[in-house]
Amino acid sequence: DGITLQLYPNPTRGTVYLIYQLPSGQTFSLQVFDMTGKLIQKRSFTASGFMEKQIFDFGSRIYPNGMYLFHFNSDNQQQIFKVIKQ
Repeated sequence: DGITLQLYPNPTRGTVYLIYQLPSGQTFSLQVFDMTGKLIQKRSFTASGFMEKQIFDFGSRIYPNGMYLFHFNSDNQQQIFKVIKQ
C-alpha cells in the first residue's frame, strides 16, 4: 500500500519521533490520547512521497508518565501505537 510508519523511542523520556512515508499528496491525521481517553494532540499532514519526520515533545510536566495512544488515520489505513513515557 506504499505506507511506512515508525514511532520511536518507545519507551520515551519525552521526545517521540514519527517517521513516515506515504504517497505524495495523501493526507493523514495523528491523534494522541492519554489513557483516560483525553485528546492530548491532533495534527494533520500532507505527505510529500519522501521519508519525513515529525517531532512530538512530551517532556513537559503537563504530560505525566504513563501510556499514550497514537491514532494514525489515512484514507485507506488506520493504526494505533502505544507509547510509554517514563
